[in-house]
Amino acid sequence: MLKKVVFVTCILLLVGSLTVYWLKGTSTAKLIEPIRIDEQSNNFILHVRMENHENGLQVLRSLEYIGTETITLSHRTPLIGLSINHDNPKFTGSPVTKIMDPGDIYHPDDLQVFAFREPGSYTLFVHCQLEVNGEPINIRINRDFIFK
Repeated sequence: MLKKVVFVTCILLLVGSLTVYWLKGTSTAKLIEPIRIDEQSNNFILHVRMENHENGLQVLRSLEYIGTETITLSHRTPLIGLSINHDNPKFTGSPVTKIMDPGDIYHPDDLQVFAFREPGSYTLFVHCQLEVNGEPINIRINRDFIFK
């Protein structure tokens, strides 16, 4: 009889431990609140918005032109490179040119989703690289955030 009680207790402890381990492993950490970043450089404002997504974290980005004259900018794709915890943007696409008038907002890249669910502290690295009249413009942002 004592062996049965010990056996059942061990089975219950094992099932309970596995349940706790599974629940902890599938926990869905989230940003506490959406994060908005607006960084001005020269005649441009780089807009970045980080928010929760069902698969982790989604980042939206755009470039606003605030100059006074019409310009032609050129860039490789993506215009705005994003990475988490490693500053390694990859601008490997074909060259793109875009005519921009004052007040135009350029959304060349789709939203980017980073699929992770582990709680912790992270750094978002943003790098916008373009040329206007042959002059290179680089806008860099590093933003720390916490996923709970």
